[in-house]
Amino acid sequence: MFLPHALGADEFLRVTWHETDRVIVFSHWQGERCVAATPVRVTDSAELATLLVEALGHAATQPAAAGASVPGPSTTWHRLVTALRRLTGQRSDEAGLLLPRARERKSA
Repeated sequence: MFLPHALGADEFLRVTWHETDRVIVFSHWQGERCVAATPVRVTDSAELATLLVEALGHAATQPAAAGASVPGPSTTWHRLVTALRRLTGQRSDEAGLLLPRARERKSA
């Protein structure tokens, strides 16, 4: 997964899953050169996943800042939500918002 620099520079973050080592590697790229890499054990990534889910939920419910573009369905946003759904086992609605798991739903 490649995430472009938010300010449009020729920099991006690459995230790779190394299943045999159970490690997610976050590597920082400038053009075609890797300038840093941070391997994170999947067991240590729960707080990161929570942060991302909360940020996505907040972004989905708040109006975009003036001049900010809202990503379409085939953008990094969609790919990130899809990846989070796979990691958390959660479903999402058509807007990409995560739905509560069946055991978390309140009965009517």
